[in-house]
Amino acid sequence: MGYAGAREVQMRAGCVVVLLLTGGVSWAQPTAGLGMGSPGYVFVEVAEDRGISGHVPAAGMAHGLAAADYDNDGDIDLLLPTEEGHPPLLFRNRGDGFFDEVGVDSGLTWDGRTRGALMADLNGDDLLDVILMGDCFAIGDPTCPGREKVRVYVQQPDHSFVDVTKVCGIAPDDIVNEDHHRGTINAGDVNGDGWLDLFTALWSGGGRLLLNNGRGGFVDVTKDAGFAVGESHFWQSVLYDADADGDLDIFSAIDFAPNVLWLNDGSGIFRPADESAGVGIAFNDMGVSLGDFDNDQDFDIAITEIYTEQLKKHGVLLRRDGPPETPVFVEISEQAGVMRHGWGWGVTFCDFDLDGWQDLLVTGGFNVTPYDTDPTRLYHNLGPGQELWFEDIAPAVGMDDREIAGGIVAFDMDRDGDLDVAQVTYTGGVRLLEHRRLRLDRHWITIQPRSDGPNRRAIGAVVQVRTGDLTQTRLITAGTSLLSQEPAEAHFGLGASRVIDEVRVLFPDGSERVLRDVAADQVLVVR
Repeated sequence: MGYAGAREVQMRAGCVVVLLLTGGVSWAQPTAGLGMGSPGYVFVEVAEDRGISGHVPAAGMAHGLAAADYDNDGDIDLLLPTEEGHPPLLFRNRGDGFFDEVGVDSGLTWDGRTRGALMADLNGDDLLDVILMGDCFAIGDPTCPGREKVRVYVQQPDHSFVDVTKVCGIAPDDIVNEDHHRGTINAGDVNGDGWLDLFTALWSGGGRLLLNNGRGGFVDVTKDAGFAVGESHFWQSVLYDADADGDLDIFSAIDFAPNVLWLNDGSGIFRPADESAGVGIAFNDMGVSLGDFDNDQDFDIAITEIYTEQLKKHGVLLRRDGPPETPVFVEISEQAGVMRHGWGWGVTFCDFDLDGWQDLLVTGGFNVTPYDTDPTRLYHNLGPGQELWFEDIAPAVGMDDREIAGGIVAFDMDRDGDLDVAQVTYTGGVRLLEHRRLRLDRHWITIQPRSDGPNRRAIGAVVQVRTGDLTQTRLITAGTSLLSQEPAEAHFGLGASRVIDEVRVLFPDGSERVLRDVAADQVLVVR
């Protein structure tokens, strides 16, 4: 049955078998007739030409990838988890969007199964370390509890890596059987001490919160923090300050049960937001992305789902409403035009056409009919005052592949100012999609917030850019989409504006930096 076998379908019976029996699937996609005219760009698949090949994905339901500048040379590299027997692949960007694979040569030699990866500065030395997280989902090995499923590597000044798994306190974790599937891995400073902590969780398992002790190790505080959640089916989580109180909260997509927004009370305790928050949708919630699609200076939430008209399940867009200190969301998927995306996995908000409004990219698929030919969707943001807020323009820009895909991330691989895309699939290898602009009259800026403390990449920072009456807002994260990571930088389309009126960065420690009259078309470091 393809990449995971019959057992996987049985385990997902609540969202697979019922669909096949009811026949309640409709693929009609509402559009506004592409009245926008030419999209102004196309994507071209260039993975093999750019040196990206040889990836063997971990068998299971989904897997991800990480994009970050691990060697501090100014361009974005890629880290790809792999199936057992294959060491992870680290593709080092030469600076022009061409890559060399350096994983084993750099010391990433573990050949256990890895499903998710994160590049984060765990020890505050301004060098990104590597966390590889796997599982033994449907692997056919009764000795699962004894298998190693986590590897942690600390980067050295020469950009090699040293295995510190046995001394850092992250492993072992809670995987004890073949039903456990890795669901998320995130980094952020949840207790405000300046050091990056970790949140990880399992599908058919629980969440786990690990605090950084500032000495190269981690302490498991899951139960004390309030995450004794049993066998919840976690998928992607995102860490951000949802209630404007200065600390990081956690939104978790939960399969089969209501999603949860865990609110940090500042003392190390997380409590679920009440029903009035509006996040507790109980579909088959999987991938997550935060973005401010309506430019009202707060973060909305996109969640991938399994669309079926008969069961009234669909892709979800939650618009943030209410005052900053009170998280309230309204589900607007149908009127926004983003609900019918098939079997979704990876997702990201990005401004692909550089018009100042974030678009939405969704990919997925599954090895059962009709989801095995799901197209990737690229929902163009039409802006306010439209019948629909988004319309799917994927065919018009070369993005409508039919692969069974997992994580998807956007990043500027060649530093030409527009966002390219990397997508991991089970059926078509790794796809690297180069963004080619057809019109050059639109401008951009990429902001890199950087701190002096141990959280050097300013994970958790909020970046705003104002041009005229339009203010755009972005979040710096480590962990998004689906088991994936995007770079610690904020990319903005500026339309015709050559000068930005104001750049504002709110750092994780509460400090703020404001710059005015900033030139467009540059990568700008803000400290």
